[in-house]
Amino acid sequence: MKNILVIEDDVSLCETIVESLQVPEWKIIPTHSSTSALLTIKNYEIDVVLTDLHLPSLRGLDIVWLLEPHRIPTVIISGDIRASKKDVSPNMVAFLDKPINLELLKGILLGIFNQKAA
Repeated sequence: MKNILVIEDDVSLCETIVESLQVPEWKIIPTHSSTSALLTIKNYEIDVVLTDLHLPSLRGLDIVWLLEPHRIPTVIISGDIRASKKDVSPNMVAFLDKPINLELLKGILLGIFNQKAA
């Protein structure tokens, strides 16, 4: 079972992402704030993080950097076309613009898991 943490403060978008990622081998763990996300990371073995760039209290990039020592692959999503894609970490595997192409997202996650299996 692969644990995917989805951090998105837009509840409706978070639900859409969770529904689109229903794969038998994946457990999708939704959170709506960086605070609850950090608690979730402490309590679960997370395989991939999908996070919004702009969250209350911490930015998505802050979360990426906090996860750096854990080497958890991270996908950033943002509706901000001015968002910087250059503040990257080796763990940031993709930066997706909103609205999210859900099939592309699913393909990116499959690629991450296939690469880990190799």
